Amino acid sequence: MRWKQSGAILVAAGVGIAQMMLAPAGGAQEGSATGFEEKWYQVELLVFERRGEQVLHEESWDPDPGRPPIEESIALIAPGESPVEGPGPHAFRILPADALTMSKTRSHLENGAETTPILHVGWRQPGVPKEEAQWINLYLPPGDGSAARAPGNFFGMAQRAGARNTATGGLPALIPLAALQQPTPSPPVLDGTIRVHLARYLHADVDLVYHRKNIETPFRLNTSRRMRSGELHYLDHPVFGVLIKVIPIEIEKSN
Repeated sequence: MRWKQSGAILVAAGVGIAQMMLAPAGGAQEGSATGFEEKWYQVELLVFERRGEQVLHEESWDPDPGRPPIEESIALIAPGESPVEGPGPHAFRILPADALTMSKTRSHLENGAETTPILHVGWRQPGVPKEEAQWINLYLPPGDGSAARAPGNFFGMAQRAGARNTATGGLPALIPLAALQQPTPSPPVLDGTIRVHLARYLHADVDLVYHRKNIETPFRLNTSRRMRSGELHYLDHPVFGVLIKVIPIEIEKSN
C-alpha cells in the first residue's frame, strides 16, 4: 500500500497519523472468547474519492472485480421508520448529523485538493460474534458524485424518491438494492456491505464497489480490519478510501 501517499492525503484532510491505525494491527481486548455481555457500539463510516487521473493509472484494474454479496444484508433504518424486527429500537438506525463525530474530517476532505467525500453515515448496533453479526447494505443510486456542491444540496446526487435525508447531514440516504425493482442504465455510485462484529477484538468486514464518473471500470475494496474501539481506522484503496470509527456506548434498556 502507498502509506506515504495515503498519509499525505489524510494529513491534508486534518487527520493525524497518530490518530489512526494505518496497519492491520491488533487493539485492546474488547470481548471474551467464551461469552459476551451485551455491549453496544456506534459505528461511523466516511467514504471518500481520491480525485485526479494519476490514481487511475497506478495499477492495472480488473474490468470485472466482482460484486459484493448483498442477499443477506439489510438496509439501515431511515429516521421515522419503525423496524419490523431486530435487536431493539436503537439498532441499525441512521443517526442524525449532530450525533456524528467526523464532521470536521468530512469538511477537510470536502475542501481538500485531492479528495471528495462520497458517503458519511453512522448507526448503533450490538456487539455480537461474527456468526450472529448483521451485514449492512450501503447503496447510493446512480448519479453525478462530482456535481457542484451548493448549500443545502450537499453532493448533488441523483434525485430519487427517498434518496436524500436531512438526518444524514444532507448526504444521500441509503437504499437497499433489493428495493429497486427496475434495472437502471447506469451503475450505482456505491454498492456493497459492511459487517462489524466482536470477538476478542472488534472487527470490520468491508466489501464496497465504487463507480467513478465517466469511468467504465468499477473499483472494489474488499478487506477486513481488526480494530481498537474509539480509534479512527483507514481502509486504503488507490481510487477511494474508507474511514471507520467504532465507539462503545451505553444503551438505556427498555423495561
